[in-house]
Amino acid sequence: MRVLWQDLRFAARLLRKNPGFTALAVLSLALGIGVNTAIFSLVRAVLLPSSPIRQAGRLVSIYHRFTRGQEFLTSTSYPDYEYYRDHNQVLSGLMAYCRTPLRVRIGEQAEQISGELVTANYFSVLGLQAAVGRTFFAEDRAVAVIGDRLWRSRFGGDRNVAGRTIAVGRHPLTIVGVAPPGFRGVVLDWGDPPEMWVPIAAFRDAVPQFPEYMLHARHAVWLLVTGRLKPGVSMAETQAAFHGMAGQLAQVYGENHHDWTAEALPLSRTRFWPTYRNSIVTFLALLATVTGLVLLIACFNVANLLLTRGMKRQREIGVRLALGAGRGRLVRQLTTESVLLSLLGGVAGIAVASWTSALVRLHPQAFRIPLALDTHMDTPALGFALLLSLATGVLFGLFPARRASHPDLALSLKSEAPGLGLRGFALRNALVVAQVALSLVLLIGAGLFARTLQKAQASDPAFRTGSAVLVKLSLMAAEYSDARGQQFFTQALERARLLPGVKSAALVQFPPLGGMLQDIDMLPPGASGPLRVNNGYHIAGLLPHARPAASTRTGFQRARYRKRSASGHRQRGDGAALLAGPGSHRQAVASRNGRRETPARGGRGTGRPNAKLPR
Repeated sequence: MRVLWQDLRFAARLLRKNPGFTALAVLSLALGIGVNTAIFSLVRAVLLPSSPIRQAGRLVSIYHRFTRGQEFLTSTSYPDYEYYRDHNQVLSGLMAYCRTPLRVRIGEQAEQISGELVTANYFSVLGLQAAVGRTFFAEDRAVAVIGDRLWRSRFGGDRNVAGRTIAVGRHPLTIVGVAPPGFRGVVLDWGDPPEMWVPIAAFRDAVPQFPEYMLHARHAVWLLVTGRLKPGVSMAETQAAFHGMAGQLAQVYGENHHDWTAEALPLSRTRFWPTYRNSIVTFLALLATVTGLVLLIACFNVANLLLTRGMKRQREIGVRLALGAGRGRLVRQLTTESVLLSLLGGVAGIAVASWTSALVRLHPQAFRIPLALDTHMDTPALGFALLLSLATGVLFGLFPARRASHPDLALSLKSEAPGLGLRGFALRNALVVAQVALSLVLLIGAGLFARTLQKAQASDPAFRTGSAVLVKLSLMAAEYSDARGQQFFTQALERARLLPGVKSAALVQFPPLGGMLQDIDMLPPGASGPLRVNNGYHIAGLLPHARPAASTRTGFQRARYRKRSASGHRQRGDGAALLAGPGSHRQAVASRNGRRETPARGGRGTGRPNAKLPR
């Protein structure tokens, strides 16, 4: 230990004597270590999120899979959930939940927060205990469990919060407990993490825009379902059991369950929707590869600097060897200098990682999917930065140290310092070639990526985008009645059309190419129902002519964006006003809960849960 301390002191003195070399090397390493640590935090937040859930490896999620043609996944209706809960023999518990915005009033302030409607056994299946108070009982109705962040920010961390009331939707609910800190829900891809949990039994009071028959219609696939395996039960046994139960449902309710089967997946694969999981994993792997190449370039750069520095120190090293210093001792000393240099780069890299993580948090939809991610620097991220610093110190320092510890003593002891020799120059040239090659790979990849983005922006979306403007409106937190809300939207649209320079304007709930839906349900002017105050709308200008494709199967007209001339050929042209939005509570619920794609089992699709209900 004393020798190591001497080596560290000596290395620190040498680095202080060469501030230019030290600053350049530390900056190179800081960039490489920093971006890799930030990407590590991102990958960990997406694939291995920290959670207080007990034995998460024993949890499974239940989906429904389309068995004919292209593979589709969808969620579960409440009647199907009840059947699976009461008839399975492989799970010790099965719960269901649905994330949805909640309109709450705390004191005199009304606001909209993210919440979840859950079955009474939600917390028990996850193995969670309340930090304050309790969770749900089977008979609970007008109660709520609040999240740790809401408890601290709006209730000041009051440990006597249990028993207080909070207005949610139309009625007051009694707070019975506080969720454990760090719990951000089961899934990551429904936007903001939940801050409140309400029993499904109270959904009509908490979420008045949900129709009452959602608890009874098998077409209403709006719930995600998660269960805990019994001891000794395998995933294969679970899959076989649910496949059999899905077949039984298909025999009794063939119209709703034909060509669909149940799919059991580990919870680790369902923290976001399984359909696009592979795309996200591929993107993260590509991102990690790019940042790894950046670090490798930094290591080559620092190794080259150390080789040059070793050339200037050959006289010093020759004298030490002539005085009896062992080559192993010299290699250890030089490697210690490299590791100290990398640790300094790691410290600076933590600052770079913090800034990079902050940039990631500013863009929560990096995957075109809203993810609730926590990318803050924590203990695992700091540990990763430390290990990466040590590894890079050994990687770029060991070989130059071995090379520098084998000088030609006769030449090194002369008054003029020798050069590197042919082998030294060959090594430096190889490092330079490697840096240039890797840099070209990154530059070519960046160029191809930019070209792809340019082509995507230049593609024809079938409507004019250059002069279109979107303004988002949401009245949910304002507690407007439906009548007052419809009056507001109508007047806002009329005023928008009267603004100077506005050629046309329309209301749309999901804008084209908004990243949420692949198909957009539209109602032409004059065919729409009342505007629902609890749905968010956009005022949009210069939408194209849309030719609706009739679909009576779902009870409303389904239109895809088609811009055609009178002869039916696709053409460019001026836009016209189009009213798009939910025409009934059924469509409002379907639009609220996710994306739809055909084919559908009463509304089932590949995207997140939806609730397209029958008339």
